[in-house]
Amino acid sequence: MKRPLRRVALLQFPGVSCSRDYIQQLKEEGFTDVGLNYEIGLSQFTGAGYNMDQTRQTAEWLEEVGMKMVVFTGYQKYQEPVLRDHPERGMICIGGSGVTRDSDSVVTSTWLCPFQPDNKTEYLSLLTKLIELNSLREIHLNDEAGLGFSNGSFGCYCSFCVSEYESEFGQPPPQKPNWKSQEWWTWIQYRMKKWTDIHTYFRSEIKKKRPDMVVGIAYSPTAVSYSQEPWVAGIDLSQDAKAMDVMCTDPYHNIHYP
Repeated sequence: MKRPLRRVALLQFPGVSCSRDYIQQLKEEGFTDVGLNYEIGLSQFTGAGYNMDQTRQTAEWLEEVGMKMVVFTGYQKYQEPVLRDHPERGMICIGGSGVTRDSDSVVTSTWLCPFQPDNKTEYLSLLTKLIELNSLREIHLNDEAGLGFSNGSFGCYCSFCVSEYESEFGQPPPQKPNWKSQEWWTWIQYRMKKWTDIHTYFRSEIKKKRPDMVVGIAYSPTAVSYSQEPWVAGIDLSQDAKAMDVMCTDPYHNIHYP
């Protein structure tokens, strides 16, 4: 079976690449698409990431020359300004490094909880605006996020997530790994299912308005290379593969991990 190959130019710094001339140059060089990172909150690199105005303008230039766009969006990450004003919207983890909340090593991460209703609503609003762009072909959700960290801390134990779990199972989720306990296994499987479900929800909402849109997840290399334990990350790649149109990652962590 023949499949068309797309040649995508990844644009990181709009100060360099956000111009009609730059897009025309890419067209002449044989690129079919551009990929860009949509900036949410604070960029870790000065000048990196496209804001909404830059994204819309780039989409117009692409349409002029018959090219398409791929956008990577953050959800849990890059939300420091939100968390400064609304710390209750953050993902709460057990163990690892962070801001200690009590003697049980419960810590607040610098990421949003992906399940809280306000967070879901705001992210869906962003996705809805982006998919209005005619030249957008493919969108990736929740850039390099997960439900745990490489230092071993894992969540989410925010009040919303604990309440949701208690309403279904009649008790709070366990906080310490115990691989001989069915309660622990239930919690691990529950977290992985909730991870897939939340991204399936965003995909289904996108498809209602843009059935043609390709929807995927951009994973951290630590998750897909199993440098991080899957139960810590809360990611079941096999279930995500069934739920998403595409899956992707970047290879850069493989220079650090065996």
